[in-house]
Amino acid sequence: MAGTLKTISPHIAFDSKGRPVIAGGKFKVSILVGYHKHWSLSAEQLVYLFPQFSKPEIYAALLYYYENQPEMDAAADREQAEIDEFFRKHPPSITRAQLEARL
Repeated sequence: MAGTLKTISPHIAFDSKGRPVIAGGKFKVSILVGYHKHWSLSAEQLVYLFPQFSKPEIYAALLYYYENQPEMDAAADREQAEIDEFFRKHPPSITRAQLEARL
């Protein structure tokens, strides 16, 4: 069935592309992990930053990441490589200086 999430725990599911998400929604675990890693935010800080999620949901997302860190890090690297390749193939048609001159 299209759009159905495969739930792997009470708080974590997989979306149609096989990515882990907070169960009951579309919010990717990788986004929470990005905030956790990039900004060095604790689970408690993530609960404050994302009040739509419960503390157990935040902890479940981080637990899922740490239990699957090599796979999730590899997926993030592949996604970044795809983004980099897109921008390499599709450079801006205008330079920053040209854009600023229009303002």
